[in-house]
Amino acid sequence: MFTDWELANQLFGFQHAAEQVVSPDHAAAWIRDLEQRAAAGRFFSAITVLLVSGRNPDDPLRDTLDVLVGTHSIVAPVSAQSD
Repeated sequence: MFTDWELANQLFGFQHAAEQVVSPDHAAAWIRDLEQRAAAGRFFSAITVLLVSGRNPDDPLRDTLDVLVGTHSIVAPVSAQSD
């Protein structure tokens, strides 16, 4: 879990992602909201990673398989209080 907006934005690229997905005005508003939440101590971001290991009994050369299945970032206010 990250509560540092600058670090989370560097690692996960929220600003870059927003600029690629929504209009510039919506991206700017979303980033501004996250920055305001960070300044108020109400920002966090978490990432979930699932790592799978397995064995292939039919192929000894591929005895162990480690795969990063997926990642997911979540941004939400720390407080349950609505704005």
